[in-house]
Amino acid sequence: MLRTSLARAAVVRSGVMGVLRQGAPPAGVAGSLPLLTRASPSLCSFTASTCCGASSLATPSSQASADVVVAPPSSTPNHRSLLALDENTIVPFVQPNAYVAPSASVIGSVVINDQSAVMNGAVVRGDLAFLRIGAFTMVGDNCVLSAEGPSGEGAGSTKGLSASDAVATDLPMEPSLFVGDYVDVAPNCVLNGCTLEGENAVGANTVIEPGAIIGRQSLVEPGSVVAAGTVVPGGEAWGGVPAVKLRDLDGDEKEAFVKNSMDNVKMAARYASEFLPVGTVYWEAERASA
Repeated sequence: MLRTSLARAAVVRSGVMGVLRQGAPPAGVAGSLPLLTRASPSLCSFTASTCCGASSLATPSSQASADVVVAPPSSTPNHRSLLALDENTIVPFVQPNAYVAPSASVIGSVVINDQSAVMNGAVVRGDLAFLRIGAFTMVGDNCVLSAEGPSGEGAGSTKGLSASDAVATDLPMEPSLFVGDYVDVAPNCVLNGCTLEGENAVGANTVIEPGAIIGRQSLVEPGSVVAAGTVVPGGEAWGGVPAVKLRDLDGDEKEAFVKNSMDNVKMAARYASEFLPVGTVYWEAERASA
């Protein structure tokens, strides 16, 4: 089954690459895409400025099946996963073996280390200050990580200095938000100006406020709020609103942090392998294999 799926994916991939090289749609794609026509202004009762005839909306022509939505995404999408600031002087530095999902946003002065992953819809904001993510760490879907400048002064500590320069030149640069190695940040978390020392787990929908420190081999239960300036010692489980100590972790729980992180690494690598080159070819490939 797996071998068949991989073979099918290879066929689709080679066909789609033909679109890029030859400008011709792969077999099975052209015929499966109905023509698009702009909606008639006569069908709309709004004024000219809001009429569908003046918008970018398109509807299938009469040749298309009425129950199939076929409008593809833009061939030149505005969204970029990696966004530089200040005329490209503040640039994210992402290791080649790390993964940033196409729908995620990594902005400004950010370093992402080996085999870490930023998943769908997550936003990692280094526009105010430097932010660093360690190795073998996963930032889950729809998380928001933001770094505050010193004393609320915004980007004063990193102005004109890119994260890539900090790595290349070994310049001293303390991150305003630091997420260490082997950390699992579950979906929908908000981390702002805090420190996770490493081998941590943060449950879904958790908020960690500025100045909080999560010690090594500690976890935060889902739905918790770690108040600003809170220090969570190593080897403890905290939870609640505001978060308080719940218990000490045993040896097996402490060892599980690295194991779970390595499982996340494998999952992210498998996920990354499913994406085709940039553009809308993924959409065409799905249509071809449907």
